[in-house]
Amino acid sequence: MLANSADYFARSTIANRNAAVIADLFQAHAGKAGSPVLRVFYPSLSDTAANYAAFMRPATAEFSPGYGCLLSIDFTTLAAARAFYDNLQVHKGPHLGAHLTLAFNYNDCLGKDPKAVQYQVGYGLRERAGADFDGIGRRKKMPEDNATLKEESLDRLQVLNTLWLCYAPFLSLPIMESPFSHLFSTNYVPTDEEIHHIQIDLISRTEELARINERLREFSSQRDQLQAYVESHKALISSPRRLPPDVVQQIFVACLPTKMNAVMSVEEPPLLLCQICSAWRTIALSIPILWSTIHVSFDFVLSYKSRILAVTKWLQRSATRPLSLSICFDRPSSNDPSREKLLKCLAKSSHRWGHVEFQNCSPTTAQDIAEFKLSALESFKFGGDSSTFNEINLAETQTMRVLSIQDPQYVSNAALLASPLTWDQLTHLTIRGGGPGPLSLRNVVVLLGRCTRLISFYFTPIANEWIDFTTLDLVSVPCLETFGIPASSYCTWKPSAIIRFMERVSMPQLRRFRVQTKPSAGAESFFLVSLGTRSPLVEELNLHLESLTSRSLPQTLRSFPALTTLIVCDTYHGSTKKDPGFDPVLLTQLLACLTPGFGAVLCPALQELVITTLATNSELQKSTLDAFIEKRLECTPGFRRLDLKFHYNRSDGCWKDAPSDLVLFSEDEIQSYILRGLNISIGIEYFGLSPSAWTGLPWEFRGGRV
Repeated sequence: MLANSADYFARSTIANRNAAVIADLFQAHAGKAGSPVLRVFYPSLSDTAANYAAFMRPATAEFSPGYGCLLSIDFTTLAAARAFYDNLQVHKGPHLGAHLTLAFNYNDCLGKDPKAVQYQVGYGLRERAGADFDGIGRRKKMPEDNATLKEESLDRLQVLNTLWLCYAPFLSLPIMESPFSHLFSTNYVPTDEEIHHIQIDLISRTEELARINERLREFSSQRDQLQAYVESHKALISSPRRLPPDVVQQIFVACLPTKMNAVMSVEEPPLLLCQICSAWRTIALSIPILWSTIHVSFDFVLSYKSRILAVTKWLQRSATRPLSLSICFDRPSSNDPSREKLLKCLAKSSHRWGHVEFQNCSPTTAQDIAEFKLSALESFKFGGDSSTFNEINLAETQTMRVLSIQDPQYVSNAALLASPLTWDQLTHLTIRGGGPGPLSLRNVVVLLGRCTRLISFYFTPIANEWIDFTTLDLVSVPCLETFGIPASSYCTWKPSAIIRFMERVSMPQLRRFRVQTKPSAGAESFFLVSLGTRSPLVEELNLHLESLTSRSLPQTLRSFPALTTLIVCDTYHGSTKKDPGFDPVLLTQLLACLTPGFGAVLCPALQELVITTLATNSELQKSTLDAFIEKRLECTPGFRRLDLKFHYNRSDGCWKDAPSDLVLFSEDEIQSYILRGLNISIGIEYFGLSPSAWTGLPWEFRGGRV
């Protein structure tokens, strides 16, 4: 009782307000045609409301008086009253003063005493029809043969049914405009009286909020239970449960990674597939191809001895299938039995290795795996100390077609040339190294002479090397289609070296020439003409504008009639010294040459143009670019791609003007080109660091800021 008294005013305010809202709601429908509500009994709607108001307590800051929490509703039919009562989601009962909302079928329960009924009729309460009472409360019999009276009695039987609604906290407080709303988001300080008023108002609002939160928690719990029920049953009837095992096998195989070997992690397939259910685990463990790929990290496996057994079982599940492995070796330590055990585990399956990658292969490791049987090897990617490359037993390997050697330091030319490999079986060869470069141009020619079936060849040349090619025999690589220097190596080739190289090497089937060149002297600017003459099928060409002049450019382009992809680099812009009188070609000149005119069209098969440039709007005129695009679309319908990449060095300060250079085409123009089949891409790449307020401060004060 003490607890109930503490918030009596707040509860009474809510009860009065809710009862009044309910009364007004039903009163709006009372007596209307088709409405099940006949009338509403509530003091504010009574003709004696003035009597109530006369005795109503005055309003205070703590309490706003009302007409109470009780009201009754009279329905037109018993069916309507019953439907309303049965669907009313409140507690049912006659108790007044409880902390719950109650509904009570008043007349059906209490209107039994004839004298009480007659008394209540005098105050507007209609008695139950079909039950006439005599003076002592006995029921009179109705004449069965009077049909009219019977129908009227039955009709009135359905009339009388009154509900009483008690304290009704289930109704939310109406959202009202606060008298203080104009003070929100200001620095206004309320007066003591205003603070008191706000505190009183917040009591009911806070309680209402607590009730709503409680209902939300109940609904959330019900939702979670229902959702769990639904999901469990959906899972029971889901289609995957009925998939045939052979279909599940194909799905599992398709889940394997395509750009790397499978990792020994439960978060990745195939181990992930073993955690779905026992039936699918059985299927996964029975598919050899699912276990024919694996990445083995020595540091990871050797950190727990049980993982060596896991590798063993993994390889056993692959049965007799060819294996694809990538092995990251550790730094070997002496007298490590676990490491020797892992090496023996791998050695047992080495005769099935088809595609293998070694990482961090040291001289000690190369000796450890020298006896591995690699008879089925098809591709081999070696990463590590190339001086020990010959320690690996590749003499019996007659099936290898792909070889990649990457040395982070310096590729040993001597070890490479002394390798007992069957060179003429290779179709793809990549040789990369760090430091000053891995491979002499002389040895490039020697290797090309050995690899007569080569289709693609990538290498990192020695920078600024001068070789007397006249002492070398002429070499023909009849199947070579791709010749290039990896872009990530940042190595370039002098035009003079390319000229001498092309004089000794014949590549009649060459399709892609991916070589970065340095700025050249005027006499050397025609260096690519010989390439086009000797390799007329070239379809993709890397062109560095500072290696060409306005005189050599047209002849160079004319030498490649089959060219479909032209990759242009225009990023030097005077960064290196040029010979006196050497005037490199500009990007606008290139576009002008490629723009079809009245004469013969240069590069008539051109489909893609990719430009990386330092040029700005002042150097790259939009009119020139528009003319190029329009003429190309008219004369070469196959032209479908234009990429413009702008390079900006933040440290030079020109980064501030970069965005304006991208506004070459409006959205409407780009959309119109796309509709005509041309894909346009305009991007920007920043280099260096933008100016920083932290520049000059010690690193420990920067907090990780650059």
